[in-house]
Amino acid sequence: MEKKILKLVKAFEREKGKVVSFFNEIDTEQFDKKIYTEGQQWTVRQVLAHFVESEVSLRTLIAKVVEEDWPGVSEKFDLDEYNEKQVGQYEEFSTNLLIDKFSEERSETIKKVSGWTVADLAKEGRHPFLGVVQVGEMLKLMYLHHTIHMRDIRNALKAE
Repeated sequence: MEKKILKLVKAFEREKGKVVSFFNEIDTEQFDKKIYTEGQQWTVRQVLAHFVESEVSLRTLIAKVVEEDWPGVSEKFDLDEYNEKQVGQYEEFSTNLLIDKFSEERSETIKKVSGWTVADLAKEGRHPFLGVVQVGEMLKLMYLHHTIHMRDIRNALKAE
């Protein structure tokens, strides 16, 4: 495996452990705490569902850019609308199931990325948030994205 790919894989593995530990340490009643008061107004549990959904959808998007030369999402793609709709599909999932599902999906992402090359990281496509960027940038955002949301959750729970 190429060094740059190995570095990405290790980052994904580290971040997977951090996410799983983070959510496992939250008290059950805190999962209903509203984290965002504007826009989507998600609870901790809904942010976790967002982690699961975004892992699947972004892995799929990036894989299509790498493996099928797909240009990415349309310029007219409405990310907020999409996120709201997709998170709703996880309403019936228990918190433990969501944590396990995230772990499984992240393992699938690691498996997929492990098979790519440095040349694949240079391919470009339209990301729903970043616009047209290289695959390497899309992958970096996949793990940085969680860090931002976990910081927001920590801050909201501290404020209780």
